[in-house]
Amino acid sequence: MADETAVLDAPVESTPASTPASTEPTTQAESSTELVPKPSTPADKLDKRTNPDALRKTLKWLRENGGEHSERAQDIERALGENKSFKTVWPTVREAREAKAAVEAVGGAAKIAELQTYATSMREVDEMLEAGDPRVLDKIFETGEKGIVKLLPGLIERLGKSNPAEVAAAVKPHVTGFLDSEGLPDAIDDMVRAFNANKPDEAKAVLAKIIAWYKGLGAKGATEKPAEQQAWERERDETRQNTFKDGVANAFNASMTHAETVIDRELAPELKKYGIPPETAELIRGDVWRRIERERNADPLFKSALATKINENSRKIDPTTADFLKAQVDQRVKEAVRKEIGLRYGFIKKPAAGPEVKTNVTAAPAGPQNMLDSEMTMKKLGRAGAQDAILSGKGFNSAGKPLIKVGRIWKLA
Repeated sequence: MADETAVLDAPVESTPASTPASTEPTTQAESSTELVPKPSTPADKLDKRTNPDALRKTLKWLRENGGEHSERAQDIERALGENKSFKTVWPTVREAREAKAAVEAVGGAAKIAELQTYATSMREVDEMLEAGDPRVLDKIFETGEKGIVKLLPGLIERLGKSNPAEVAAAVKPHVTGFLDSEGLPDAIDDMVRAFNANKPDEAKAVLAKIIAWYKGLGAKGATEKPAEQQAWERERDETRQNTFKDGVANAFNASMTHAETVIDRELAPELKKYGIPPETAELIRGDVWRRIERERNADPLFKSALATKINENSRKIDPTTADFLKAQVDQRVKEAVRKEIGLRYGFIKKPAAGPEVKTNVTAAPAGPQNMLDSEMTMKKLGRAGAQDAILSGKGFNSAGKPLIKVGRIWKLA
């Protein structure tokens, strides 16, 4: 057992026990520690095995007793460790070289990482396609929108053969929308209307345009639409545009007509209360309408609701648009009247309950030949400035001369 675990130990300076000690003085070379072991004897023969433990012990001895060779022993120990780590990955040098050549052929570690990312993305696309997840279209269109458009006819054809029922159900709404946008239902209505009006020639002319348009759709590979189809589409677009513009104008005109009625209704009690003359009432009426428009158009809810009723892209207008605009007037008219009257006459104390008291601000005397003119005041100071000035007892008469309020009487300043 002792021979199986023996390692290369440091040589000893003493002679074997069976050899008598020499009485002669020793030389310097003989007294120094020798790096090379003495020839082995049956008692201390070297262990020639490549056991890592044996190597470790040998290197340890060299580090501790090798003198100038100690650093080399450390280098050897590091090299052995690296070699061991290397072999855990590549058992042979040939395999390591082949792997390195394969990595370089692909483009290096960075290229491999890029391919892994791409493979992950493609796997996600495959899974989403298998599940019918519509989000897959976002990924496809990010990189290949133009190509998808070119592939679409073949895609629909192949899917139509494999699953015609589902493809038809998916495509029909889009086909219907396309025919509607092309004006086919309107053309059919025109044709039927002409037949009912006993105008066969006109009906046949519309039918001829529809046929030419249809043939143009079926002309595969045609680079230019037939002249008949182009003429039909121009006429269709012009008619639809004019109809759309007329519909929008009619809806807003109906709203304005309605506004005149409701503004007069809400304004009448205020005109009577303050004795406002007709020419001033007309100015107030215009300001009320402009305030309604301004506040309505600045309302984001109004904008979003109006956009659903008037579609600029499809040139369609909802039949309820006029009613919607009228309701907006009804919603805002009372507040608009209150603000405009308050702007002009808010400084006047309202008459107490009882017999009606007529007060005409622009005509009531405020001293000899001195009357406050709110229109002139606004002209000179602006609307906001006029309100502040009048509330503080200042203003102008019709001649533009400054006035000041003393008690209940206006006098020249």
